[in-house]
This record gives sequence, C-alpha cells and structure tokens, in this order.
Amino acid sequence: MGSATLVRSSGPNSLNRNGDGVIAGAPKVWGLIVARDEWRLAAEHMAAHGGRLLSLWASRDRDGDQIVRAAFIASAGVLVLSLPLTAAEVDYPGIEQWFPSAGRMQRAVADLSGLRITDADTRPCYVTPRGPKAIIR
Repeated sequence: MGSATLVRSSGPNSLNRNGDGVIAGAPKVWGLIVARDEWRLAAEHMAAHGGRLLSLWASRDRDGDQIVRAAFIASAGVLVLSLPLTAAEVDYPGIEQWFPSAGRMQRAVADLSGLRITDADTRPCYVTPRGPKAIIR
C-alpha cells in the first residue's frame, strides 16, 4: 500500500503513550494511516482475509482537520485505519461493499459530522422528532 504509514503502540497492548497499563490477554492493536486511494483497498484486504468491521467514525485532529477511522478485528489483532481529509474534502470512499454494516455507520458519520461517502446513499441514520437536521453537531 504505497504511502500508508503503520503506527504501533509501544507495547503489544498498551493503553497510553508510555506503554503503561498493559492488559493481559488483550489483542494487539495497530494503526494504519492511509491515503484516499488506499482506504477501500485496505478494507477489501481486511474482508478478503476474514477481518470484521468493529466500528467506523469521524473525529478531528489537533489542527481541526477531519479524520475518518475504521476499526477491524482479525486473528492477529485489531487494525485501526485512519483516513485524514483536507478541509476541502467533504466526502470519503464508502466500504459497505465489503462490510454491509458500514452503511449505517457511514450514514451516522454523515449525520453527526457532515462527511459523506462518495456513493449515492444519502439517507439519514438518525431521525429525530424535528427531523435529521436537529442533531447537535
């Protein structure tokens, strides 16, 4: 995967940056920062090798830029993919083709952050009595 950056915690199961707080028996966790064109390729690879999608969410980094993340579990441990987006990017590639449960998670990301997938599904995930736009951002 060309420019992907693998980030591994300092201990096999560390809870903080110092490696303190190891949980016996917990799975190993890796983080992988990917480029836009690698996001779907990585998801496809996880699906092809028995990985399961745990969660998909969006957050902001220290500079306020959006990052879409997906956590997968496989026999080797947990992989958290991170897709940094520029301020001009308001969409990202969907992964529901390999993980059908991602569809609802991606719609939740859209409702809560405004980030949409590049695919055509624009249904809201959350509907409140005042409509989907009533959700606090």
